[in-house]
Amino acid sequence: MNLLSKIGQLIMVGFEGPSPSDDLLEFFKDFPFGGVILFSRNYKDKGQVRNLCSTIQEWNLRYNPGAPPLFIGVDQEGGRVKRFGPPFIESPPNRTWGELNAPEKTRENARAVGKELRDSGLNINFAPVLDVDTNPDNPIIGDRSYGPDPLLVSRHGVAAIQGFMEGGVFPVGKHFPGHGHTSLDSHACLPEVDTSMKQMAKVELVPFVNGIKGGLEMLMSAHVVYKNIDPQCAATFSRRILTGLLREEMGFKGLVFSDDMEMGAVPECHDFPEACVRAVEAGCDILLICRDREKQETAFRSLQNAVKSGRIQEKRIDESLERVMRLKNRLTV
Repeated sequence: MNLLSKIGQLIMVGFEGPSPSDDLLEFFKDFPFGGVILFSRNYKDKGQVRNLCSTIQEWNLRYNPGAPPLFIGVDQEGGRVKRFGPPFIESPPNRTWGELNAPEKTRENARAVGKELRDSGLNINFAPVLDVDTNPDNPIIGDRSYGPDPLLVSRHGVAAIQGFMEGGVFPVGKHFPGHGHTSLDSHACLPEVDTSMKQMAKVELVPFVNGIKGGLEMLMSAHVVYKNIDPQCAATFSRRILTGLLREEMGFKGLVFSDDMEMGAVPECHDFPEACVRAVEAGCDILLICRDREKQETAFRSLQNAVKSGRIQEKRIDESLERVMRLKNRLTV
């Protein structure tokens, strides 16, 4: 691969509408991204989703001969966060599964959701939420969490992880290292958490540790500052968290996705071009840029320039590429 194609494997984009536009095709020809994330704006029915996924994969084969398949993902958590409506499975929020406390039911549901997504042409579900709901005033997690007990969250998180994999999609555990104790929503602004590292090890990190032991190969970072780990950087931009804590201490060898780089927390950390470079420097493997075409193009150019200037060594790009390829080699289209 040339440098542009390598960088493309590190970028996952969203777009408008239920069908791929000529504009998206022209963008793809110039900037061969490695994956797409779908939202309710892209959904009409199961057949339309299947055709949409098939068309985008066909583009990839036609315009990038020899390229690996695209990652195609969605947030289909259940409850209030589900992008595809009926006739897709109407799962309750994770809190319901936690209160039922029958992990085999959680696994069974995840298996069915995973199979349904896989049959529709997707290969990633950005779920389960592994955040522990320790703050009742949290404006964004709430019933997306299995509950306030880290061991309960672990049991159901691992059950969901294994169910999704059995259904044929890669699950993405989120939001590392934990969004459950925040009092602000990172979609709108930059939350900070002052929990000690010792307390995080007993609570927030437990479901992630157990998820990794249970076979989790993809994680999503949180746009949250953890003041007692790295007071200077949100987790997405923190090498201390994504490389030091996650990879070196916890031994995670899989893929790290950023949360959406267009969220309100990001500009409180860095301007957009710098944020893209910082995220990769910190340890992100794939940047999610869910809507804005100009920002998607900026991400490509920012990473290209960072490599050409020597700020990012190409071997750092190759490290992420190797992780991407290791999982994409298991995909069938």
